[in-house]
Amino acid sequence: MNYSLKHISNTFSSSMPGPLLDKLMLLLIFMFPLCGNLFKSWYSTLFGLIALTSLFYIKKGWPLLDKYQKSMAYALMLYFLVFLLNATLIGWHSTELKVLGTEIRLAFVIPLLCMAVVIPASRIALYMGLIGSLVFFLGQAFYELQIIHQLRMIGAYNPLRISAMALVALAILLPWLYLKKSYVAAVLVVICCILVIFYSQGRMAMIASMIILILFCIISIRQMRNKVIALTGIVLIVITLVSTPQVQQRFGEAESLIQYITKEKQYDANEMPGSWVTHYMMLEVSWLMFKAHPVLGVGNGHYSAKTHEYIDAEKVHPIVGHGMLVTPHTLIAEIVVSKGIMGLVTFSLFIIMALRLAYHRGYEGIGMGLFIMCILLTGISEAWWVRTGSFVAIMVTFLAILSTQIQNNGVMKR
Repeated sequence: MNYSLKHISNTFSSSMPGPLLDKLMLLLIFMFPLCGNLFKSWYSTLFGLIALTSLFYIKKGWPLLDKYQKSMAYALMLYFLVFLLNATLIGWHSTELKVLGTEIRLAFVIPLLCMAVVIPASRIALYMGLIGSLVFFLGQAFYELQIIHQLRMIGAYNPLRISAMALVALAILLPWLYLKKSYVAAVLVVICCILVIFYSQGRMAMIASMIILILFCIISIRQMRNKVIALTGIVLIVITLVSTPQVQQRFGEAESLIQYITKEKQYDANEMPGSWVTHYMMLEVSWLMFKAHPVLGVGNGHYSAKTHEYIDAEKVHPIVGHGMLVTPHTLIAEIVVSKGIMGLVTFSLFIIMALRLAYHRGYEGIGMGLFIMCILLTGISEAWWVRTGSFVAIMVTFLAILSTQIQNNGVMKR
């Protein structure tokens, strides 16, 4: 028998997906946001199954992709190639090999796009999974806050991840329900998402949720009267949240950050700053690394070691070398530190191509556009979307599915 690489490749490519495989994929997509929030590591496990199964759809799906989808995929692949180039030049040490499993998930954007264009119902499966995750979040909040009396909702991972996923659900579900004219369901989704974000007390998610709602009102609601009513409701939500002690406590450090930025207050080596000031100090050390390695950065996973070099030289505060602070904590800082200007350019190109695709999808692209805004807004305080395996999997899978466009008869619109 001929076991050459070409023979194996042709055999694999000729395997056409069937109804049973389609149903399995829809089940996996439904479980992805639902079970991913229930148990640790399930996002990665389910993504592995979805990504590997999507390989069977490449031959059938690739000719169906339009130029906007392909442009987004090419841009993301360029970002992945920057990692490969960087790791090759620095050397494939244990650090590079450790993050390879996260970075390689970006390469599955092409088979995932092919899968999504062949199975239009994948969008509905994703929507249903997100709705199920919101129901679970509310039950979890009741248990943690009312039964075991925790101060904030923690969940399977941590409070900030819960608030980020609630924000994502808000951005994706709200436009879909509004376009279906399911206005009551849309209002319920807004209430559920805001409650989950409030209970988990994610500061950036609170700000981002209001921005997402305002953008949705401006883009989606065409009648001025309804637009004014919706914006008034958002203002009332903001006033209500700001008046609560929990929110006031979470944003209480803003004054100290302003004082540090304006040089009104400085911290010596023995004085420990708050979290906001600490994150700003991490931006400062990230800038020093970028200036020293502007083209390709210091490589993935080398931030912590480089930070201690600056601490030993007394150029930054020792707090940035704390054992828990192993990354720059910000999306742009993470990219320029690990991949330099090449990483920033290619990732920016990916975002531009994704927004371009969403724009050309019309009203059905609003959910995708708002999801991209979630990535950028939460990236102000966290670098999950390019650093954490589960969030990279979410970004690639969700964008692939949301990039499709369906007419009322279920046929993909080209």
